[in-house]
Amino acid sequence: MSLYFTILKIKEMKLKIIETKSETIETEFDLPVYFYYQDEDCHDEYVMVTEKEKISVKYTYFGFNISVANHYFLGENDLTCITKKEYFDNFLKEALEDLSKIMN
Repeated sequence: MSLYFTILKIKEMKLKIIETKSETIETEFDLPVYFYYQDEDCHDEYVMVTEKEKISVKYTYFGFNISVANHYFLGENDLTCITKKEYFDNFLKEALEDLSKIMN
């Protein structure tokens, strides 16, 4: 009986929204801007941000992901991760070569 009561309580929960305030910060960087990140598992990710999109290339233990997003958020901490176009281009080239090998 108590299990049923717990399930009922979960169904009665209301959606909670955490509202955060953000502000626009002007930087000295011209678009496109390139970023490098490494997660806690040492997976490398390179990101290119243009006026219209964010392109990400990430390698993991199981393969790689190439993604394009039209909406994205950058925080002030991201400015510490800026890298060079050359590094992004080499990483993307490597991923596309790996994809070509898989497709052939």
